[in-house]
Amino acid sequence: MRAVILGVMRKRKLKVEQLTVVDLASFGHLICGLYPSEIKRLNPYNLRGPKSFFCNCSMAVLFLREMSLPCTEQQMEALMNRLSRSEAFGPVSAWGPDVFTEIGTLAAGLEDMVLSALVQEQVEGITPEAIALMPPIKMAVVFSAVQLSWLSVEQAWAVTEEQWTELDTEQRHAVGLARYEGDILLELRGRNLAPAALNTDSFTIHSVALCLLLWQLI
Repeated sequence: MRAVILGVMRKRKLKVEQLTVVDLASFGHLICGLYPSEIKRLNPYNLRGPKSFFCNCSMAVLFLREMSLPCTEQQMEALMNRLSRSEAFGPVSAWGPDVFTEIGTLAAGLEDMVLSALVQEQVEGITPEAIALMPPIKMAVVFSAVQLSWLSVEQAWAVTEEQWTELDTEQRHAVGLARYEGDILLELRGRNLAPAALNTDSFTIHSVALCLLLWQLI
């Protein structure tokens, strides 16, 4: 990958800082051919780029967010470092769930300390695809049991077997509850409705019995 991307840049006489939105979107997986130090030199504005005419998404991110980039953890963190600059999306602490959804799989590259500090609405914005791409040990270290309890059913089921293996008992319990949250709510709802149904049936039986008794008396 490195030979290809450097070859293209050399042919076009481009430096890393000069790569445009179109270049970054076109390179796709080839971005992983850049060293972390080079990724940190990418223009954050160009990385985010202008809004697409077709949706409220950034052009470069629109192409990269669906990919499972074969980058190292250091490369992904360098990429997220550029996205968190003021010229791009700004500091992660100020991101709403919409930004996490917009960057898609790229969220897997956030630094450990950043992920550990996420609040509930931010966690809810992480896509299931991004969760599945997080290194198993990283997930176990950065997410507390409380944070994992905020996962939606779809997010919880995106946790891979390898990630599950690294979680401790409390973390597994949180993910397990999140996975079956819908079923538990339905079960509780059924239990709450059962007494009402039972009372209705009992009233009907007693009404029929009373009618029969009156008919005999007449």
